[in-house]
Amino acid sequence: MRKHWDVLLSLISKAINNDEIIVMHSHLFTPARINKLIKRLESYDLSFSVITYPRKTSLYEKLSIPFIYLLFQWSFPHLHSDGMTVVIRPLQPPHTN
Repeated sequence: MRKHWDVLLSLISKAINNDEIIVMHSHLFTPARINKLIKRLESYDLSFSVITYPRKTSLYEKLSIPFIYLLFQWSFPHLHSDGMTVVIRPLQPPHTN
């Protein structure tokens, strides 16, 4: 799991450095995971803001994710009925005259 976090953080930090806005939707985003993501990004000394929105897990996710788990792992996952949308925006440095 650490490898996944490292790749995610690397991609997000590159996007922030390129002044790109990141929008992620997931049934896996819980408040604890979002806080972990923010703390890890802050350790990279990046300037950014985060906005989160609650979202319902879509019917597509409810049907497809258990099927994929069953197919590849022979298990059924517990899907949260709620997920989160996370928007990460780079902060612009203040202009100096």
